[in-house]
Amino acid sequence: MVPSPLTVVDFGYEATKLEPLERRVTPGSYAVDVAIAYDRCAAMRIILGPGEPVSWHPAVSPDGGHVAGVDAGNIAVLDLPTYAGASVRDKERAYDDFTLNPAQDSGLLLAFDGRPPIGAVSSSGWGDGAYPAYWGADAQGRPVQLVVDYLWLSARSTAP
Repeated sequence: MVPSPLTVVDFGYEATKLEPLERRVTPGSYAVDVAIAYDRCAAMRIILGPGEPVSWHPAVSPDGGHVAGVDAGNIAVLDLPTYAGASVRDKERAYDDFTLNPAQDSGLLLAFDGRPPIGAVSSSGWGDGAYPAYWGADAQGRPVQLVVDYLWLSARSTAP
């Protein structure tokens, strides 16, 4: 199987420049979870393989950045070729389904017209802004997680 590029984007704002993350993942179905803290999304995690991360690395795109800009209050982690090939109409329908779903803060799988999911989307903790993404790697350097940090917990932390 050919590894597939992922992208981290603001799903509600049609991206003019979709960029793949430099690391690729094996195509497949992956578990997704969203951390909720103080009634807001704190992070979204894609579990890519067994084991726990022993190191963390910025999930960089070709321009060297690892931060996704947000103008519509959400982040999606998507299979880039499938997303790029979808029609504007499919994307608009999926976005409407996301915004009308009361579970959006808990994260939702994103699919077009009943086809298999192509990724996951959740509300971003602070809404609009910029949020970093990180690969969690196992002892052999393989990515086992991809985490988007909504910077909510660091904003709520206070020193004693």
